[in-house]
Amino acid sequence: MGRRANSRLVSALTMAAVLAVSMVPAAQATPSTAGDAQLVAVEGNTLAHTIRYANGNWQRFGHLDAAPVGEPTSVIIKGEEHLFFHTSTTLRHYIRHVDGTWDLAGSVPTVTANELDTMAAAGLNGRIALIRKHGDGALLSIQQGDGTWSTWESVPLGLQPVWSESLTADGGTLRVAGVTADGKNLAMVSRSPEGVWSSPTYRTLGVLGNSLIITAAGIAQIGTDLHVMVSYSFNGTRLWHLILHADGTWSDIGEVESNDAAGPIPNLMDFAVAAAPGGSLQVAVATTSGLFHTVRHADGTWQRFGDVAGAAGPVNTTRITLSADNG
Repeated sequence: MGRRANSRLVSALTMAAVLAVSMVPAAQATPSTAGDAQLVAVEGNTLAHTIRYANGNWQRFGHLDAAPVGEPTSVIIKGEEHLFFHTSTTLRHYIRHVDGTWDLAGSVPTVTANELDTMAAAGLNGRIALIRKHGDGALLSIQQGDGTWSTWESVPLGLQPVWSESLTADGGTLRVAGVTADGKNLAMVSRSPEGVWSSPTYRTLGVLGNSLIITAAGIAQIGTDLHVMVSYSFNGTRLWHLILHADGTWSDIGEVESNDAAGPIPNLMDFAVAAAPGGSLQVAVATTSGLFHTVRHADGTWQRFGDVAGAAGPVNTTRITLSADNG
């Protein structure tokens, strides 16, 4: 085990040296500031990284050699981006520091190769919370102050099998959303600062009396409201936005791609959401024809979907993650 850990560290340091010399454009070293959002996309055997600055401008994509498998997940804590992904054999944790430099050997919780699956990360009072799919449910591990990780614990999303999970935090309270395997329900559960889990609650998605099949969910805490973005199948794959208020009531905001919101885009393949300063919600979408991005402002209005390729360069991807720097 010691040799394996050492060989991984040497490999990471070697990769970092190559990266610093030749791979990442100079713009990639731009320091992170409050209001910036960082988008990472899987492109072949690389991770393509860009920043949408607080002023709305984009950095050009740079690439990290990574051999990723599946979807990445990321979170920004105190200006540092923590990016998790897995290869065919290992869980990896890359850290982009505030000054723009990368550390390719961040600590990870223990997980075997045959346990690697989809993940979601969130910041929890300055620490990282990470969930991963496990069988029909999900497991949670939290990074400790010394960099070690807690033992994986079960996330009680209910008796129905769950195959897609999302994670956010409201202060010291974790909030988890999972899509049931039949696509008919969104399962919601919370974990208190003391580590006590709530009982799961369920929400279906219906439009004009028609029950829709949910394919994925992404959640973000903004103030006292939990913003829930779901993709659903109906003449293709589309986005629907809901808000769960502190009093337990829901608001169905509606279809993101309507002309009254962010506008139409090509057929959706993947999406990611992030809470941003000022009560705004950022949404990135991978489609059959490229990457798009929008912002829902605190007043409920939407910025029209913008073409990321036109601003940051072309990337061919169907798997993305988005995180925002809230200062």
